[in-house]
Amino acid sequence: MWLYTLLRVLIFAVLFGLLWLVGVKGLLGALIAAVLSIPVSFVLLARPRAMFAATIEENIQTRLEKKQARAVELDPDAEEDADGYVAADRADEAADEDADHAAGAEADPGRSD
Repeated sequence: MWLYTLLRVLIFAVLFGLLWLVGVKGLLGALIAAVLSIPVSFVLLARPRAMFAATIEENIQTRLEKKQARAVELDPDAEEDADGYVAADRADEAADEDADHAAGAEADPGRSD
């Protein structure tokens, strides 16, 4: 994560330095360097970006697995569906949506959904 961010800043700094040497200084040079650093980093940092994305995906998957394990631990009879949701989670979400819908109807009785 830090490597990707550091490399992005480094690309900006190099472009800003080159623009400074050419004579484009100050805020205009910084803006041009920022605009130019986007496509340059997109091309040059494809591999670090992919590694960063894989790390994020792994973290999300680990959190989901821990959540599922806790849900099964709390309710061993709960069944998981294809999305990894426990049936109780689905029921809670449906109840929340019904409550939100009812609250909206009470707030504006003339409104029809």
